[in-house]
This record gives sequence, C-alpha cells and structure tokens, in this order.
Amino acid sequence: MKTILYFWFCSVFLLSFQTASAEPVPPHTVVSQATQGVITQLSQLSVDDRTDKIIEQLVTTYILPAVDEERFAKRTLGRHWVRASEEQRIAFVDAFRNRQLATFTGAFRAFDGESISFGDPLIRDNKAIVKAEFQQSNGRPPVPISFKMHLSKKTNQWLVYDLIVAGLSLGQTFRTDYAKRLQSDSLDDLIADLATVE
Repeated sequence: MKTILYFWFCSVFLLSFQTASAEPVPPHTVVSQATQGVITQLSQLSVDDRTDKIIEQLVTTYILPAVDEERFAKRTLGRHWVRASEEQRIAFVDAFRNRQLATFTGAFRAFDGESISFGDPLIRDNKAIVKAEFQQSNGRPPVPISFKMHLSKKTNQWLVYDLIVAGLSLGQTFRTDYAKRLQSDSLDDLIADLATVE
C-alpha cells in the first residue's frame, strides 16, 4: 500500500512548476510524466543512498505541491472543518501536510522497480479521474488506482485531492481515523499530534 501511495503523489507533480496558462496540461499527462520522472531518479539511487533526508526532499519537491492541500484537508476533516476556526483550519492544513510528508517518505523507501501505467482521463467540467494500474515487481496482479483531480481556479492546473487504491479511498481512510479520534480528543489535540508525526 505504501509503495502504491508513493507512486500516487509522485505521479502528479513534475509539471506543477509550470506557470498557469490558458490550456492546462491534461491530467493524465501530469500524472504520467511526473511518475516517470521520479521513477528515473529513484532508479539512479542505491537503497543505501535513499536516506530519509533525500526522500523527504523528493516528497517535498515532487509530491506535496501537486496536491490541493486545502481541499484534501477539508474533505478529510469533514464536518469538523465547518466548526473549526480560521486559525485551526490553517494549522490543520499545515499539520496534515506533515502527515502526508511522513506517509509518502515511508512509501519512497519501499520502491523496488515497480511501474505504473495510465489510461485516458475521464473529464467532466472541472473534475477528472485518471485510472491507472500499479505493476508490482513481485509478480502479483496489477493493482487498480484512480486519481481524483480537479482544475484549480487559483493555478489553472490539475491537482489531486484523493487517491483510490483497489477501491480504498486514501481521503476516506484519513477521514474515518480522524473522526474516531475527535470523538474523544479536541481538534487542537489532533493538530498537535499530526504536527509531530515522524
């Protein structure tokens, strides 16, 4: 699962440094080109060279900027987002970013020559779903993946706000976990915990 998640967030960022234009890069092109770029970099590193520091730099550079962090965080927090103050919302987005950094840094460590192939996107208005198959290196059957993306009004670029792996939504998984936590803990407690995730 972590290896698949690694490919997910890696796959969306390579073109995100481009300035907004009248015609944004198609969503499937964004994910496919980004993935191949990161796979190339990882393939050039030995296992011993993949230190946590280097992996975190890769995640920060290629992954996190490709995500609509506020939209992802808002959907993850669910009804608790509505009740949160502006200060808590900002703090949660920052803390949730730290959670993603930890999750995908761990996923980078699992890379072992896997690959991913993409199909054409299903686009409707400003939303898109890009379906892909994660080709495992151990001979097991490929794993279906769906990238949920939207066209950002702020950047005029396609950004990812959820990932579905073999029918399991990453956003929904986080949302269920946090909702359970918030039955007994305060939002400030959750934010503090996420901010210190290693």
